[in-house]
Amino acid sequence: MPTPAKPNGRRGANAKAPEEPAGPQPCSACRATGNVFANRAGEQVSVACPWCQGSGSWSPGFDAQDAGVFPGA
Repeated sequence: MPTPAKPNGRRGANAKAPEEPAGPQPCSACRATGNVFANRAGEQVSVACPWCQGSGSWSPGFDAQDAGVFPGA
């Protein structure tokens, strides 16, 4: 008896793309705290999360890199 094929991560031609959730979602980068840790001069410091801008919730469609919130980017 042949073993079933393993999924390869590809969607079929007729498969729909997953829908983006509407409205703000909890930010996974900071775990909805609004802060992330950065290593500055060998010390760990807490800074406002650039993905949710410190709010703790992420808005679908917002791109932190495109918005220029990363210093030196």
